[in-house]
Amino acid sequence: MDTETKLFLGRILGEIYHLKQRMEIEDYGDSLIYGLRNGFENEIDEHLKSVGYISTDKEIALSEILDVIFMDPEKLDNFKGYYDIEAQLEATEISRWDAIKIITKFKAENRFLILIEKMGSGYSPSECKNFDIHN
Repeated sequence: MDTETKLFLGRILGEIYHLKQRMEIEDYGDSLIYGLRNGFENEIDEHLKSVGYISTDKEIALSEILDVIFMDPEKLDNFKGYYDIEAQLEATEISRWDAIKIITKFKAENRFLILIEKMGSGYSPSECKNFDIHN
């Protein structure tokens, strides 16, 4: 990312966070807001890294994993939860945290709802049981 784009994004984020803080919606901290609004490269870089990035390839890979199960009535019946797909996710280098983000997006799009509902079982880790956007 070029420097001008980075500074522009930092400034926009800083202004949004400043407004949210003044409205008492969320507290990002004065130093972060100041750093973003005033173009401190280390603040911008660190904050943009923390936002995360999910590649289209990972989203497609997870969709294909779920689609194989979803389209086969026997596999769908036998699906117990997240642990059933964990090895496949690891093999495709999709971390649990990325999977949570992707599955949450799928739920918001009303995709794979039967599978997602089944993940609310004891055969899923606690962080992979509820994929509501507000969690």
